Amino acid sequence: MHSVSLLVPALAGGVLGFALPEPNVRHIPPHNARLGNKAITKHVIIEAPCEDDYYYHGGLQTTAYAVFPGSSSPTQTFVVTTVETIAPSDDPLDTPDVDFLPEVADGFYFDEYLDDFYGFYDFSDTSFSATLQDFAPGLSSYDTNVFDEDDLPQFVTIGGQLYSTVSQFYLPPNINAILPRSPQQLPALDPKNFASIQDLLEEIAIRQETEREYARLVASQSPPKQPPSKADALNAPGIAMLQRQSIRDEIIARRESEKAAKAIQAGQASAAVQASASAAQAEREAAAAQSKANAAAAAAATGDTAKSIQITLDRKTLPILPGTAAVQSDGKAEPLVIGKKVAEAAAGTISKDADKLKQVQDQAKSAAQKAQAAAPKPTGLISRAINATSPSGSGANPMASNNGTDFTSVISALVGTANQQQNLDASSTPDFSYSTISDVTGGFFLAADDSGTLGLTAEAPTADAFAWKTFALFKGALAADARSRLFVFFPATMDALGVSRFRLAALNETSFDARAAAVIPVNVGGDGAVAGSVLVPVDAEGGSYAFVACDVAVDGVVVNKLFVVADQDAGIKTLLETSTQDQVTGGVANDCFPVSLKSPLSAGL
Repeated sequence: MHSVSLLVPALAGGVLGFALPEPNVRHIPPHNARLGNKAITKHVIIEAPCEDDYYYHGGLQTTAYAVFPGSSSPTQTFVVTTVETIAPSDDPLDTPDVDFLPEVADGFYFDEYLDDFYGFYDFSDTSFSATLQDFAPGLSSYDTNVFDEDDLPQFVTIGGQLYSTVSQFYLPPNINAILPRSPQQLPALDPKNFASIQDLLEEIAIRQETEREYARLVASQSPPKQPPSKADALNAPGIAMLQRQSIRDEIIARRESEKAAKAIQAGQASAAVQASASAAQAEREAAAAQSKANAAAAAAATGDTAKSIQITLDRKTLPILPGTAAVQSDGKAEPLVIGKKVAEAAAGTISKDADKLKQVQDQAKSAAQKAQAAAPKPTGLISRAINATSPSGSGANPMASNNGTDFTSVISALVGTANQQQNLDASSTPDFSYSTISDVTGGFFLAADDSGTLGLTAEAPTADAFAWKTFALFKGALAADARSRLFVFFPATMDALGVSRFRLAALNETSFDARAAAVIPVNVGGDGAVAGSVLVPVDAEGGSYAFVACDVAVDGVVVNKLFVVADQDAGIKTLLETSTQDQVTGGVANDCFPVSLKSPLSAGL
């Protein structure tokens, strides 16, 4: 009953957009006040010379290019730099053509904005191992040497042909920014989540008392002598969260102590012992939260924002703050291998525990049945990524094959397997492969746009949609996308709300409050409307979740987004509430429905 945690304060409003180099950009007027500022300094990867080209780098020293209409000729030279932009400004934002970034008004900036807030994981050579422990707790090893290309097969078979696995997409440069987050109210309490009405009323009282005492604490503090700085804006939400948690725990401790005293008076020895133990535990948790709040405040007072954030999020390593330095990743580390290790760790933990496995199988079957019964008709099925990935220019030589097969054949082989699930067994599951992913209804496909946002699309995979509808699988487990970006979720909102964003991120674009995730195949039996195996979202420690998709409206545009939830029914209600807009959905969720993805390659656990 008292385990309800406080929601990490969310952002107040806004988003700042891109400032990409001329030529070939349009000036799109700001849609609202959210777009009134330009970005602060942030690391970018910029081609030299600056272009709007989109690259696919294949293995075996070959490179194919996808060039946007109107852009200049391709180049293979990349430099890492830091770009300083202007802030604030009322000038229209420079944004690329709508075909390139159509999400300019429907959540693209929101997701990028949230990812920037706490900064990024430092996956550089010196801190890789410790950072990976923060990002993916539960792996069997954090030795840097086991995360290089040697752990990948050299070739992958697609459509009966061999292709190199050492391929990676590079995204165009982007520059984003941050604004202060504002506290958000906790979601409405559902009586069904409480054992009795008395427990529900007690939780309501605890929340109300927590807010009253926190308000008194704030009122007792001296007002600031000068306007808050950007560092203050970053530090304040985390410190406030810890202070609220400490106050809440103290209130619980007082209430449990009162229960113990009453039980002693009534001669109820067992109840008195239980209440006393609960009070002592709450006191310890209150002291720990207050200690963390004091440490975070002390770091903030000295201007050490990174240390304050590290304490707030309980990490071993420090973040790289937005705008402070170029975010780099270990040059030897292969993101696909990290995704593979996360999937293996989750599947291993679940498969070794018979009770847990049965629970996950039952949940997966229930989710698949609900998805079948929902028969959704989402309205946000719009193209949210570029549709120009076929190679052109001087670099359009054979992609990644030891037999001379070109890039078009690779795509055709993948498209030919779309929306198919045959009689799968363990012996037929490839160690590594690329595949498209459909839902159990067969009506929608999983897609990932340039920002890393995941959603559903009704458009069947085609050669020009290879990049954003194709995913990497190890032993049938979904581990990354075709651009070697990893799946992430956000445990703070999952703990507080039972829901979380579910996104893709490059190593050097991984938000410091994100954690690694994977999607593993789970067998749901061979009878009824749903048969075979489905894909279940999990974290590296074996925690399992379910999918929900929502049509989210922002600035008059509707886009479909995929989320992970602890419980589908409760998660749908939470995602539809206005209290989750700034923290999770990024807009008004008009419709949410259960989703279950079909396993294309494995019979599952």
